[in-house]
Amino acid sequence: MKKTWVLLFLFIFLISTISVAKAASNFVGTWDVSGTEWAKVKGQKISLQVVDKITIKSDGTFYTEGCPGYNLNGKWTQNKNTITLTPNKKRLERLVEDIFSSMGIEVVATIKNLKLNGKMAKKDKMNLKMDGVVSAYFPDYNNKGSGTISGKYTATRN
Repeated sequence: MKKTWVLLFLFIFLISTISVAKAASNFVGTWDVSGTEWAKVKGQKISLQVVDKITIKSDGTFYTEGCPGYNLNGKWTQNKNTITLTPNKKRLERLVEDIFSSMGIEVVATIKNLKLNGKMAKKDKMNLKMDGVVSAYFPDYNNKGSGTISGKYTATRN
């Protein structure tokens, strides 16, 4: 009887492990991403079309590689059919600062409350949504401000 319970426990453990590994593998791989990003500061809304490539690795990390000089990396977690991507905050802040710097404007950026979530739409396709707040300090003007950033993307497995 004891042996039967042990075997049953091992069988259930094995099935649940396989199910978790299979669910996690839903997101692992390289994805072609396209969509639109918006930035809104003091009532002004700017939009940008985005085409990128993201690689989601089985070790819980990801990186983008489609925009040389503007690539991101970070960590990801999964809850059933939903993925949450958490970009490296310092790298993202540097990216914002680099964009302003390329326009000749010095800025110190702070990213707050950034959420980037995705959901499997169907096999090999997912929808992603981003929302966050950016605070910026412009030392040359001794001025600061904040705005929102958002985006909607579609990703197709490569």
